[in-house]
Amino acid sequence: MAEPFETDYVGRMAEVVMKATRGDYSGRIDFCGRSDELDSLADAINRLIGDVRERVTEWRGRENAFREISGKYKRFQSSIPGMVYLSTVRSDGSHSFPYVNDASRQLFDLEPEAVVRDGALLTDLIHPDDRERHADALRRSAATLHPLREELRYIVRGEVRWYECIASPEPQLNGDILWDGIMLEITERKRAEEALRDSEAKYRRLHETMTDAFVRIDMTGNIQEANRAYQTLLGYSEEELLQRTYGDLTPEKWHAREAGIMAEQVLVRGHSQVYEKEYRRKDGSIFPVELRTFLLRDDAGQPVGMWAIVRDITERKRAEGEREKLESQLIQAQKMESVGRLAGGVAHDFNNMLSVILGYAELMKTKLSDGDPFLKDVLAIEKAATHSRDITRQLLAFSRKQIIAPQIMDLNDLVVSSRNTLARLIGEDIDLKFFPGEPLWRINFDPAQVEQILVNLAVNARDAMPDGGKLTIETQNCSLDEAYCLKHLGFKPGEYVFLGVSDDGMGMNREVQAHLFEPFFTTKEVGKGTGLGLATVYGMVKQNGGFIICYSEPGHGTTFKIYIPRVAAAEEQAETPPELPVAHGNGRILLVEDDEMVREITQDILEEIGYTVLAVDSPQKALALCDDAANVVDLLLTDVVMPEMSGKELGKRIAAARPGIKVLFMSGYTSNVIAHRGVLEKGVHFIQKPFRITDLSRKIHELIGER
Repeated sequence: MAEPFETDYVGRMAEVVMKATRGDYSGRIDFCGRSDELDSLADAINRLIGDVRERVTEWRGRENAFREISGKYKRFQSSIPGMVYLSTVRSDGSHSFPYVNDASRQLFDLEPEAVVRDGALLTDLIHPDDRERHADALRRSAATLHPLREELRYIVRGEVRWYECIASPEPQLNGDILWDGIMLEITERKRAEEALRDSEAKYRRLHETMTDAFVRIDMTGNIQEANRAYQTLLGYSEEELLQRTYGDLTPEKWHAREAGIMAEQVLVRGHSQVYEKEYRRKDGSIFPVELRTFLLRDDAGQPVGMWAIVRDITERKRAEGEREKLESQLIQAQKMESVGRLAGGVAHDFNNMLSVILGYAELMKTKLSDGDPFLKDVLAIEKAATHSRDITRQLLAFSRKQIIAPQIMDLNDLVVSSRNTLARLIGEDIDLKFFPGEPLWRINFDPAQVEQILVNLAVNARDAMPDGGKLTIETQNCSLDEAYCLKHLGFKPGEYVFLGVSDDGMGMNREVQAHLFEPFFTTKEVGKGTGLGLATVYGMVKQNGGFIICYSEPGHGTTFKIYIPRVAAAEEQAETPPELPVAHGNGRILLVEDDEMVREITQDILEEIGYTVLAVDSPQKALALCDDAANVVDLLLTDVVMPEMSGKELGKRIAAARPGIKVLFMSGYTSNVIAHRGVLEKGVHFIQKPFRITDLSRKIHELIGER
């Protein structure tokens, strides 16, 4: 049985221990000195309480520090613009959020406590198209323990938002993976990036699909960017262009001018006017361009470069050249037409006067004997008048108012038959070559005009080769298409027989060529040319529905190209009646001529060769005379162009009143009244003023014979 002091001592021990359990570590058990066991127990209890007191003090210090740190951490979290979280993926695959800060309200419209209770509230907001990708990212991060960083779309209140997730994985002892991370909303950034991508895509599409070339350079001229059109334009790849300067691509003659444009326009106004220059391609070829240059500045407003839109204007320049050429051709055609009308009018009036001069000269000559001293003077008058008549005929040929007698023929045959004549004209020091096209289409042309064309061109070629040379004549069939005719004013598409006459003489400059077909234009010395040869050729070709052009360069010879319409099929030609001898007659002729002098000499000629003449000066008087049945008339000889009424209309009215009467027209030039483009209508008879007595008598004899 224990002694009383032992019981009290144990009771004090119990009291100290109980105080310690209540957190009071101030109690201490003194040694009793009477029992070693009890003193050892008291010492153990005192040490234990002291140790606990020290640990508690240490723990309370740490708790205070943790509380302070936690407060700072919470304040730090509240200042972070994103959601801080802890995320756990367990070994069974379940997912939870042990911790989520208050930012979940703003970012996801979710209370933090709700997310902690049910993590599916947050994960269910992930965009359906991103869920599998997010799951794969989590699995890779868990397997590799590499940080997780991804961009995800969440659907919050029906709106798609973008978030960036950054989290670090840490394995737990129980096999779970714990991520501590943060989520930042990046919706505006993604929208800006998308807008930038769209803008860049649009720029790139525009950049690459532009038909015009685009180039950007720095202030020293180094090329920094060039679109595909620019690369194609110059024949360089983009890599090659980036190694070159703007000046490398521009011929040197443009450098100073372009530098002036940069200094006076681009740097002053920020852009240039549209201007033209030339570029040099990779293959060395030079071509024209049109461009406008703009200045580039940095944020501080300092010039950092320039960009330009460049357009190839090769085709436009070619079109402008063609337009200028066509305008020149039009002006030339209008000039030729005006000169032709003038020439025709002059020839008409001149022929009337020549009719009087030649007529009286011939009448005088018939009345003079061979020894008469006046005969020489009359012959001189006749010679001068005949030469003047030839000139007016050339003017009529140029003005396309000459009566022609076209025949369907083979041009080769006529060239062959003219070779001897041409050879004599050009001389032995000029080699004449003929290259006929076979088989050649037939043409409808006056043979005399063809020969005159060949003679005139041969004479001009001879004069262009004073030291000898080669004259080449060639023929061939050809077709002119729409494209060719568009480049040559007045040409019409169709099938033609081509006649080319070329020489290797001195050639002509453009100024001479501009006046080549004008009447009286000549580069020859005075007295060595009338200037009517090529004008005559031009008129004859045009009168027969053809076209003529000339190609010539100084020192490289000249080529005349003539295109004559082909006929669809050869037609049988009527036999040419034999030439009748000059014969006198005794019929009655009604002469209608408004020019008094011409009327008088014509009447004298008719009476001289035996005809009875009723001469009047107007169509009305002629009609009145025919109304009188007593006036017998075998032939109406009338001028074509007269006041009151045309000769053709007069002929119709008289023929109606006097069936069977013959009509012979005369004129100083032809008119569409009786001829189309100089070709007489069927059944129409005509004599050109001025005419000789023999020509007039033959014409009348053909119509009324002997009476």
